[in-house]
Amino acid sequence: EGLLRVATTDQNWRWGSDDENGRAGNNIFVLDAEQPAMPLVGELRGLAPGERIYATRFQADRAFMVTFVQIDPLFTIDLSRPTDPQAVGELKIPGYSAYLQAIGDDHVLGVGMDGDWDGGLNGIAISLFDVSDFAKPTQQDQLTLECDYSWSEALWDHHAIMVHKDTVAIPAYGYRWGGDHGYDSQAGLLVATIDTETGLNQTGFIDHSDLAREVWGTGSGYAPQMLRSMMIEDNLFSISEAGIVVSTLDNPEVPLATVPLR
Repeated sequence: EGLLRVATTDQNWRWGSDDENGRAGNNIFVLDAEQPAMPLVGELRGLAPGERIYATRFQADRAFMVTFVQIDPLFTIDLSRPTDPQAVGELKIPGYSAYLQAIGDDHVLGVGMDGDWDGGLNGIAISLFDVSDFAKPTQQDQLTLECDYSWSEALWDHHAIMVHKDTVAIPAYGYRWGGDHGYDSQAGLLVATIDTETGLNQTGFIDHSDLAREVWGTGSGYAPQMLRSMMIEDNLFSISEAGIVVSTLDNPEVPLATVPLR
């Protein structure tokens, strides 16, 4: 409606947000994009001093912001009055979300890292937040990869995240300490369903190890890193360094077709 909303972190040479001139923390500015100089219409300053923004999602007259330094506050922000934006709710949980996406009017999906209350990070996590009570957001469910530590390209590149109807898919790489080499590793595409009533449910983990052996030789024990996924009609395409595997959402671990990239 002719307004530009921008989320920023006040920052100096140190990690985190600045505290100079009474402007500590993280902010939302509302600008009039229809005027030549885009004058400031409204502002919300100083959220979570000492932290920085990891994710923001604007949805109509609402916004969701995640900041992080040791714990993850998820802020719910009312933008219905552009001249007076207000933070109305806050949820503090371990870890953080690096990506947020609205699921209907009452839920938000988060992709990020699980953690502990001391600020340690344990691995990749998909979270479902209930924002039906906008002033009191809650974490309805969380899904983590079953290993000792994991990460994902989805943490820094949202193109690696696929959300299609009631399904979310992200690349995931993980380690479990122990095993023949001191650890066992896994790499693949984590696929889960999103149910706003029951939460998140993992439906598959697509591993391209067989495709890697076809491309790089029968002796290869390397699980190639997953890069992207996409839907074409009713088919799920998982794309890795070794090639492309086509499967269905109902049974994602069973390939319908494979395309090796030699």
